[in-house]
Amino acid sequence: MKVELMWTINDFPTYGMLSGWSTSGRLACPYCMNNSKSFWLDNGRKFSWFDYHHQFFPMDHAYRRNKNAFLNNRVEYSQPPLMLNGDDVWEQVAYFPEVTREVQFSCHGYGVAHN
Repeated sequence: MKVELMWTINDFPTYGMLSGWSTSGRLACPYCMNNSKSFWLDNGRKFSWFDYHHQFFPMDHAYRRNKNAFLNNRVEYSQPPLMLNGDDVWEQVAYFPEVTREVQFSCHGYGVAHN
């Protein structure tokens, strides 16, 4: 029997369980990846990247210029990360070792360039 998951509506931790993407830490954003602008919350003792997601708004959107609504108190001028096609993603993951259950391994660059 074969099973296929076509779509699902879920929260971010469940997204991580279904996709295998680590949804915690500096590189948690699956769109920004290694271009993450995450910052450390001193009182929360964790990384946050929420404050920089207003880069996904259109360039003329009012939230890009609204300093008061965001923690870092700045205007956002940067473009959103480029959307990758299948070939681009393959170039990024082609050198990763094959994952097996029998052997423990560490993958070069984990937590620095990828999750």
